[in-house]
Amino acid sequence: MLFNSYDFLFVFLPITWALYLLLRLTWLRPVLLTISGYVFYAWGRPWIALLLFASSTTDFLLGLGMDGTENPRARQRFLVASLVFNLGLLGTFKYSGWLFANLNGLMTAGGLAWKLPVLDVPLPPGISFYTFQSLAYIIDIYRRKLRAHRRIWDYWAFVAFFPQLFAGPIERAGHLLPQLTHPRKRVNLRAMEWGVFMVLWGLLKKVVVADNMGNLVELCRGNMTVRGAGVVLALAFTVQIYADFSGYTDIARGCARLFGVRLRRNFLTPYFSRSPGEFWQRWHISLSSWIREYVYIPLGGNRHGALRTMRNVLVTMLLAGLWHGAGWFFIAWGLYHGLLLVLYRLYPLDAWLTRALGNTGKVMAAICFFGLTVAGWVLFYLGSNETFGDVFFPAHAAAPTVSFAALAYGLCLFTLPLALTDWLGYRKNREFIDLWPHLPPAGKTLLYVLVFYVIVMFGARDSHEFIYFRF
Repeated sequence: MLFNSYDFLFVFLPITWALYLLLRLTWLRPVLLTISGYVFYAWGRPWIALLLFASSTTDFLLGLGMDGTENPRARQRFLVASLVFNLGLLGTFKYSGWLFANLNGLMTAGGLAWKLPVLDVPLPPGISFYTFQSLAYIIDIYRRKLRAHRRIWDYWAFVAFFPQLFAGPIERAGHLLPQLTHPRKRVNLRAMEWGVFMVLWGLLKKVVVADNMGNLVELCRGNMTVRGAGVVLALAFTVQIYADFSGYTDIARGCARLFGVRLRRNFLTPYFSRSPGEFWQRWHISLSSWIREYVYIPLGGNRHGALRTMRNVLVTMLLAGLWHGAGWFFIAWGLYHGLLLVLYRLYPLDAWLTRALGNTGKVMAAICFFGLTVAGWVLFYLGSNETFGDVFFPAHAAAPTVSFAALAYGLCLFTLPLALTDWLGYRKNREFIDLWPHLPPAGKTLLYVLVFYVIVMFGARDSHEFIYFRF
């Protein structure tokens, strides 16, 4: 089920919310959230619910076993069992087809006649997100930062909480589980209106900005013989993926707020970053913090000298790229950002420009790094397509149907509202939606009406699936 579908907006969400408000027994609320999460997740494809159930149930039982023993070797065995199960599940459904296809290619090139069987099954949406969320729970128990939860329906609700099930934010049990299980006050009117605005703003980002940019990307693909179409495609995809993913997060946070739950922020005006380190503190924050805590620091972090630090950065970012998808361009994208992190450690361009030119240098540093970010998104875009040559230099290009001016106009038209609102948020070191509580009633009313009519008048009529559902 999609956030931008009528089924979700006008049937699923109102019914689930009404039932949740009517329930007075605290222990029944996680049961309702579990059932609603499974309905939301398995809508149209019931079989994928089995994977979600297997992952969450296995880790719940392993967490209980680990928490019930003080034997270090036994605790390690429970940890290894969770890692093997979850990463095996992820590897089977996400990477095995790509890996075996590449091995078959190598064997064919080497003259071998036999081939490995390639698993051809659809990728279960959100598997990368809920697998990492469940793994963090086990690792935190192993590190004694968390005690195992005793009620399985609470844990099911934690993993299957529908607002963040498909594409995050990747929540930690210590933050989300208490909010789902502890008694709390009813949702007040202020939280409700803020939650509704988050949902509307996320829908605007998705259907007005991201989906129209997706159409522009496809239009560029069909008109690559137009001079400058490749640049417009790169910029359009840069805007699309941000509006699409941050729009999903806004809707997720808004829906959660309606249930009295606060999900963590996942974005903070990332395209104003002046360095790769700052970018990863502002982009997909929940994943950045996850790989830092569970991959980068265990590898040694920056504790063992410059060379090992650089190695740890590159390994971490390679894995971050691989997390996003099975493909060489995803790996290249991760390594590219790893190299940027290393290079900016050695040659801090942002600091040099700031010292030399003050505020002007900050602007120049942001522009420079934005250009590097766009170049990285080209690799990311190619990960879902054929090859660089097929995308940007098609062998059989049709005659162009649009001009560069028309492509550039579409780019500017749908980028402008996102750029302006992000700039307003950046000035306050917040997201635009975080400014909502500080607006006067008249300003809130005007913004509600404006957002509603922009969605109705400019929303793309052909909806695109959220990009991060592929991961």
